[in-house]
Amino acid sequence: MSTHQVISSTDNLHFNRPLHHRNVNRYEYGWADSVEIKKPIKVSAPKYVDYLMDWITVQLDDEKIFLQKLGMC
Repeated sequence: MSTHQVISSTDNLHFNRPLHHRNVNRYEYGWADSVEIKKPIKVSAPKYVDYLMDWITVQLDDEKIFLQKLGMC
């Protein structure tokens, strides 16, 4: 049974819910950031979290999104 669902944010980052539900404790995850990885690739849960944490860091460090210095508004 496939339960693939993709949710897109405004910058085309794709958060993929479990691709396939095999049993109660087993899932497959997919990752795509639309920059380096265009189409979702299957990854383990720890790798998915690594990709997500890296993406969050890039977003927080992007001065177009979050200003880094006071008085830049």
